[in-house]
Amino acid sequence: MKTYCKHSRITEPAFVRESIEKFLKGKRSRRDVNEFLSRHPDLDSLSRQIADEIGRGEYRFAPIRYFRRVEPISGKIRIIGRESIRHQIYDYVCGTALMPLFRAKVGRWQTASIPGRGIADARRAIKRWSREPSSKVFVKLDVRKCYPGISREVLKRLLSRDVGDRRLLDLTFHLIDRYAGDDGLNIGSYLSQWLANYYLSYAYHFCEQHLSKERVNRRTGETATRRLVTHVLFYVDDILLVGRSKRDLTIAVKRIRAYLHDMLRLEIHPTWNIKHVGVEPIDMVGFTFYPDHTGVRAGIFLRARRSFRRYARNPTSLRLAYRCASYYGWLKNSDSIQYRRRNNVDQIVRRARNTVAASRKKGQQMIQNVSSATPLEKVDYHLRDDGLADIRIRRNIRTVTHNATDNQPEYVEYTAVESYQILPLMEQEAVERADVLFEGDATSSRPVLDRVSALEQASLDNAQLLADLMAGENGDATDSTDSDTGKNAADDSADGKNKE
Repeated sequence: MKTYCKHSRITEPAFVRESIEKFLKGKRSRRDVNEFLSRHPDLDSLSRQIADEIGRGEYRFAPIRYFRRVEPISGKIRIIGRESIRHQIYDYVCGTALMPLFRAKVGRWQTASIPGRGIADARRAIKRWSREPSSKVFVKLDVRKCYPGISREVLKRLLSRDVGDRRLLDLTFHLIDRYAGDDGLNIGSYLSQWLANYYLSYAYHFCEQHLSKERVNRRTGETATRRLVTHVLFYVDDILLVGRSKRDLTIAVKRIRAYLHDMLRLEIHPTWNIKHVGVEPIDMVGFTFYPDHTGVRAGIFLRARRSFRRYARNPTSLRLAYRCASYYGWLKNSDSIQYRRRNNVDQIVRRARNTVAASRKKGQQMIQNVSSATPLEKVDYHLRDDGLADIRIRRNIRTVTHNATDNQPEYVEYTAVESYQILPLMEQEAVERADVLFEGDATSSRPVLDRVSALEQASLDNAQLLADLMAGENGDATDSTDSDTGKNAADDSADGKNKE
């Protein structure tokens, strides 16, 4: 049996630092992350500290805090665990070290929480499968209480067989044991979502390799093997099977239920039905799939329509603006163009995005001092999925070398004054307008009283300048009149002398 991750680098500060940067990507604007970074400004020192803790097997982070969340559509109550920032960093260190195992084991059509896959990948696949001539029937299965029902004993046994690094296993087991209860994983954890996909990958590969039957030709005596299903897709605990006949799918479902019960100690929800493609929609990953079109699940569509209508009546509501921008993705990726045109959805969403962008720019501290262990660029541009861009403009970039001390060696730090903005600009536009944007942010970031005082002082300066200009013009006019008068007097005196 092949093993993975035989020589992990979890005790190396450089690897821990890479994991920290991976964790911080896209999260630096969060309040809890900013508070953590204010307490630990030197990330290199933090990396060495965590690497040393992993090497000694002494892990330090706060307990997980749990809260209840009610699903808005299904009404299900889920227990969500909120981990501390330090705990999340440990998750990223462990998850990054286990990534070779996850890439090897997680199947192609396990799409949930996988970078580059997700709902979009599942939507494209199901849309294509529903149009194939071989797709006659389908069945959707639901693993009952997937995250809470995962057996930690089975999970640890599988990890012990597949992972060849003892220290990495100790860290993984320690993180698993920190979850509440005797079994199950934590909903909301970076490591848990990968472990859940890894755990169910054994069921996925069972479906790919063992869902077949043999038929013997009575005339020739030859044995032919035929697959019971044509397509398999896992979206965490939702399983979609597509096949040619109800008989084949019934056999396949019985085998999957037996495998999950015997090998993984999981149960399939008892209410499942085999349906015909085209007669009833394939309700999966929030969409409804027909051979000729793709719609949005009824519960999602109704909530989206309600949000668009409410925002149209109250366009200043930030909460509704966020909802509209979020729900628009469902309509954009389905065949809902007629509804969007009739109800001016695209115009409403553009206004909502502007509301969100303005609120973000208004509510955050735009100018701040930043530091990094890697060189900083003058303009850092990242395009987002919603059409906006994260733009960081930096000035006064400096390289600071810290001398070695008894506790740490010499290291280099890069500092700058940074302006962070969210704008609908392309990269070239952001680079060209960087100076103007930075100066505008610098002015906007000043306290209100200081800005008012500056405006008042500018008004006084302008008034004084205008008065000086007016006085100068009057003085020039007076000098000109006096000189003309003197010239005329001199001319009269000369004429008088000539007459004499």
